[in-house]
Amino acid sequence: MSDAQANSFSSRLARLFGAEVSSRSLGLLRVLIVTTVLFRLVSPWVSHRMDDNVGVLLASQLMFYSSFFVLVGYKTRIATAVMASTFGILHLHYGFSGEPGLEKLTEPTVFFQAVVLLALTPCGRSLSVDRVLETRRARREGRRPAPERMPAWLLELFVFQTSAIYLWGAYDMAEPGWLSGMRLELYFLDHYGSSDSFVHLPKLENVAVVGAWFGLISCVVIGVGLLVRPTRAYVAGFALILQCVVLWTYTINWAGSYFNLMMVNMLLVCVPPQRIHTLVTTVIKGPAAADAELGARGAMPRTASLGLFAEGSVAETCSTPANTTDPSTNRSLAARPWMGPLALGVALLCFHLPPYRAQVQERERAPLVWDWQLHGTARRPVCDLRFHDMNQAGAVIERWRLLGHARPRDLPDKQARVYPHKIRAASRDVCKALRERGDDPPRVELFARCPVDREWNQVAAREHDICATTKSTKHGSSKP
Repeated sequence: MSDAQANSFSSRLARLFGAEVSSRSLGLLRVLIVTTVLFRLVSPWVSHRMDDNVGVLLASQLMFYSSFFVLVGYKTRIATAVMASTFGILHLHYGFSGEPGLEKLTEPTVFFQAVVLLALTPCGRSLSVDRVLETRRARREGRRPAPERMPAWLLELFVFQTSAIYLWGAYDMAEPGWLSGMRLELYFLDHYGSSDSFVHLPKLENVAVVGAWFGLISCVVIGVGLLVRPTRAYVAGFALILQCVVLWTYTINWAGSYFNLMMVNMLLVCVPPQRIHTLVTTVIKGPAAADAELGARGAMPRTASLGLFAEGSVAETCSTPANTTDPSTNRSLAARPWMGPLALGVALLCFHLPPYRAQVQERERAPLVWDWQLHGTARRPVCDLRFHDMNQAGAVIERWRLLGHARPRDLPDKQARVYPHKIRAASRDVCKALRERGDDPPRVELFARCPVDREWNQVAAREHDICATTKSTKHGSSKP
């Protein structure tokens, strides 16, 4: 490589990693991430739940105390380092130690990674106590405060991690159990459905297949689209809508809700930083101050903005205006272009090497363990039951109507959601109701499947008459 080519490459690298943007978007992200972490973890990691292990107790208390400093932005660089370090000790060391009662420490994977990214960035330059103190210090010293600027590539860390989550999720979805719609069927029964859902909604299986493929394609499109700057704004808007829909759909699953809430937080880094900067100025100082600030920067008026996710000009998203740069206070990394690739490499090593991912997935360490598990195991093994009346040419019995209800959801929960150990009781109820209706002897065959380890396990396949082993009594009940 000639000297001219080397200089050209070095200058391009310096422009790429030396470009600067407003730091307010990172400050807003800091507040949202720490707030979500606190709401999610204060209850399960509270001191009286951790008092059996002194190390866990001390680390959790130190993490929570430092998180309040990060939240308000006081001594932010030190506080984020302490928070990320103690979070790592809890999550990686104690969480995967195998000690009973510490399994919950392995769960907040995305939260831990978001906190580590905060520790790698100057997230306290805006919307923080540190910023207030810097402004007062500059006023006393008769100088301008350090500009609210930061290297643009720092936001790329969060974009890269958010993209990776979607791509790992797509990788995990590309397997028969998901693409057949089985996982979505299990989720539906777990959260909303009953053992009669497939009888009441005969097209449910087709809808689950379509939903499964839509989820896979969406994850691929979002994961790739976030990495391409021209499409990032539009893809982020689609991802935000998708995450809000999932958050609303699975709101009763509090763990899943917090995961989706964290994803919504991280998607905010795709909003052009100048939009966030102007929004904060508008809220704090008013629209006139925001318009004046934009005019001073030579950017478009606030009222001409195309929206939060609209792409801004090069001047407002990638470069530092000359009238706001103070070389004595603005820590540009243009002279150290190697810092950007180094930080990206650290993020790669932290989050995407197989040993760590193998631990997160509770698998043996192996060189090719690369799933993300955006979807998990259904918590309640609700079985799918389909009773066939052989006296009616095998017609499917609408069990809820047979038991005297207009809709499946009108059934008592213990009858509507049948677990594996309750299948015999549900079968006796059907046979008894048929006898009371005058269908004696009833002839019923049962097709039943129940979830086992995220898979459907068929437990009955219409092999015999389930009512043949019961007989009527003078009191109208049935017994074996």
